[in-house]
Amino acid sequence: RKRSKLMYSFLKRKKKEITVLTLLFLGFLVRIYFVDKFIEVSGDLLLYADWGEKFWEYGSKNFYYVADWYYSPPNYPPIISLIYAYAFWLFDHKYVLAQLHNIIKLYPSEFIEYFYKYGYILLLKLPAILADLGLSILIYKLVLKHTKNFAKSIVGLSLYLFNPVTILLSSIWGQTDSLIALLSMLSFILLLRKQFVWSMVLYF
Repeated sequence: RKRSKLMYSFLKRKKKEITVLTLLFLGFLVRIYFVDKFIEVSGDLLLYADWGEKFWEYGSKNFYYVADWYYSPPNYPPIISLIYAYAFWLFDHKYVLAQLHNIIKLYPSEFIEYFYKYGYILLLKLPAILADLGLSILIYKLVLKHTKNFAKSIVGLSLYLFNPVTILLSSIWGQTDSLIALLSMLSFILLLRKQFVWSMVLYF
């Protein structure tokens, strides 16, 4: 009974934090559900996958100057190309998951099977999915700061997090718009706080 009272007291005190975390977790799960859907119809995603894989074949020096591409030569800035490249690198070392599972039983075998099949797609989409969560938190904090109203800030968070358009962009189409938006918004927030160096870094 004492433990249950302590738990109830803790949940009551942390009600707002738990609400935010629960919504973020649900938003994350929704996006993860769509990761392996509609892959064949997302031409851009197949393009990013090609760039990430070929980066290690052609090397950083020649990456933007090679003419032999299956879809189209890379035309995104280097940082995004590096994200795609390291997504492939992590996927290429997927055997580590199986080794860890055999040693310490850390991962369910179902996840390993899923990762072997869709892991590269998941890693390509994950930065944008995490950026969606970051933008949701940012919206929540900005609305809360300016309105002092928890309910309105939750509405603001939810309107972005569960917006079909944002889900489509990051977890279905595989675009990185949310990542760019998050860095840009953080850059301007830091600019307003007169943290000019970090603002410039994030804006770059």
